[in-house]
Amino acid sequence: MAEALAAEIVPTRGMLKELSRKGARVLTSRRRPHEMLLFVHKRSRLERVPYGVVGIIAPWNFPFSVPVPEIAAALLAGNGVLFNPAPHAILVGRRIEGFFNAVGFPPDLIQTLHLLDREAHYLTAHPGLDKLIFTGSTTVGCRVMANAAGNIVPVLLELGGKDPAIVAADADVVRAARGIIWGAFFNAGQVCASMYVARSVAEPFLAACLAEIQQLCIGDPLDPQTDIGPLSWVEPSAPWRGHKQSAIGATHADLGLLEMSRVKYISYDRGQRADNLW
Repeated sequence: MAEALAAEIVPTRGMLKELSRKGARVLTSRRRPHEMLLFVHKRSRLERVPYGVVGIIAPWNFPFSVPVPEIAAALLAGNGVLFNPAPHAILVGRRIEGFFNAVGFPPDLIQTLHLLDREAHYLTAHPGLDKLIFTGSTTVGCRVMANAAGNIVPVLLELGGKDPAIVAADADVVRAARGIIWGAFFNAGQVCASMYVARSVAEPFLAACLAEIQQLCIGDPLDPQTDIGPLSWVEPSAPWRGHKQSAIGATHADLGLLEMSRVKYISYDRGQRADNLW
């Protein structure tokens, strides 16, 4: 619950407040000077006008904090929205639409589509769209861009990355491990995270990471004592196992930490520690 508040609710509230505070000023018409001598006798203004219909495709790992500010910004700029939540976050998507309708927006101004991944081309290639916003993997983002290009629809893509942390040779490895393990296991590990560690401190850093991992508590996500709850869906476990095997092959050694990433489908007892589950 604390992570949901920290990752989804509090940042979203902050971004909505920022939009309400700065939105009108950003969208205000303003004069623009000419720097070319040929046009010095002309007067020009910068006018911001709505695109029309904006399609928004949301991710599954942050199904609330990513799309809500995007929808709010599109509506503030005078657009209508076609919102496609991730197939594994349908209920969150329906709540989001309900929130906007509840505060007084016309009921048809934001419409929610529930498309499976294999059906998404219906939205991304639709000639009725005027702009498209997609958050997801690079592979799918390439297909989204290609589909939109058929209608010359501008796209805004936020694609997968690994946001690496860098642990230098002079780092406090215990402090670094504490912060990196928190970041890597935040949201049940459903985040973009990686690390680069100086070889000279690799072993003590891994030992510090293991010590942090063994203190994590897996359990009911509604229990305040829980550090790691369930995954949103089962499919992400497959690439995680692939990442582990790739890392082992690259280093030609099992460094211990990698063994902590092995996935088992088990039932948990409330308060059970992570080191008892692997």
